[in-house]
Amino acid sequence: MNKRFSHIWLDNRGPFIMFILLALIQAVFYLFSVGPLTIPDPDLHANTSYALATGQILNLPESDHDRYGNKVKNQSISGDSRYLMTQGRNNDFVYKIIGNAFTHDNHKNDQKRNDRSSGEYVTIPNIKVKSNRSNQYFPVLYVPQAIGLWLAIHLNTSPYHAWQAARISNFTFFLVMFCLSIALTPRDKYFFVIIGTLPATIFLASSLMSDSFFLAVSACFLSLVLFLAQNGKPVGKKAFIGLVTLTALLFFSKIVYVAMAILVLALPNAILNWKRKTAYVGIAAACTLPVYTLWSHLYGTTWAIACVDSNAQALLHNPIKATIMIVWNIFFLFQKGLGIPGALTMEMTLLLILALLVLLAGKQLRSPHGMTWHQAISTNRYAILAFISALLAIGATYGYELLIWNQLPYMVLTSEIQGFQGRYLLPLLPLLACLPLQVQREEIMPLARLKETGTVSTPAHD
Repeated sequence: MNKRFSHIWLDNRGPFIMFILLALIQAVFYLFSVGPLTIPDPDLHANTSYALATGQILNLPESDHDRYGNKVKNQSISGDSRYLMTQGRNNDFVYKIIGNAFTHDNHKNDQKRNDRSSGEYVTIPNIKVKSNRSNQYFPVLYVPQAIGLWLAIHLNTSPYHAWQAARISNFTFFLVMFCLSIALTPRDKYFFVIIGTLPATIFLASSLMSDSFFLAVSACFLSLVLFLAQNGKPVGKKAFIGLVTLTALLFFSKIVYVAMAILVLALPNAILNWKRKTAYVGIAAACTLPVYTLWSHLYGTTWAIACVDSNAQALLHNPIKATIMIVWNIFFLFQKGLGIPGALTMEMTLLLILALLVLLAGKQLRSPHGMTWHQAISTNRYAILAFISALLAIGATYGYELLIWNQLPYMVLTSEIQGFQGRYLLPLLPLLACLPLQVQREEIMPLARLKETGTVSTPAHD
């Protein structure tokens, strides 16, 4: 076992060292300069971590209706008021929090004051806290944060330092998972280093938020697919279990990200035949759908700022309008990202361009010269399917935000769909690694060889 780890380290020491150093430098800065409760939706992420750490995540909620008439489930959790009645929390966008490297969080001292207050036993929701969102996302997403928080609470640390411990354990999980993705990918390791050390990525990883969980899982999933495609050998039991497990975690993260799983279907038959692909889909569905459906029925809820029923009726009445709106917003997403406020800051855009240059340096997409268009498409099918899966995920995200954040009946075709944030794109960035990945030309043109040699052979792929 030690020899295996030594071999992995030696083969990847350059990317490992670069990734760990860049990640640690940024994470330490964010841990000291930004308070743990200065994040988007601090009540959601803090309360879910606390509910899981204190064993209350499966408290049965009570049904209610919000001011828009939507049915919601309020989960009650109890505990120290210094954790549940947090003072000084700052609900803000990621790009605003980290937009200026020389600005420190003005809310951090307010959050530290909770340590000096006398805590009392409270239950939320209550008169001061009207709702609790600890049952909005599937609990597994907050296991990394809950481990650190549980340990800190049992060591009787102050609330502020307990939240910090939760951030550190979340970052540790991200660090391990992303190192695994770097080790798995057979090529373009420095591309993974770049997207794994983007400022927004490290801020999320060193926070109480679950977004870095999505990115770490998607990076591992794509790295495994790249490894299998490059290896060219039939998928073994361990790799098959890995594919199913990572697909399930993508599903539990956010259902839209499971669109990346279509890349598995692009693997040649020699690597994963259609019988095993069918088994992969069936087992992954069996591991996720019953569990998620039961959890959603008993616990899960959505907090909207619009009437979901009204929007759903408008969508069903005119689905073409909703589709055009989604396509319009996707088309101008990059343009929006170059602005402030926007989906991505200029710094993020420049770093992503650098990542693409690293990815495509010395590489060239296969041209249709000397082959039919069908063969050219088959050659570049990983890149094509990566593009399709990204569009599906982004389109589904816009569609969801359209239902819960907007007044669809009063919108026009070119209206901007509110609620979409740049951090939703981060888990899709590993898909870019599929751009230079191709099925070898000799694998998709067996008939040409047959004509030249006169021999008969069976193609080793689908």
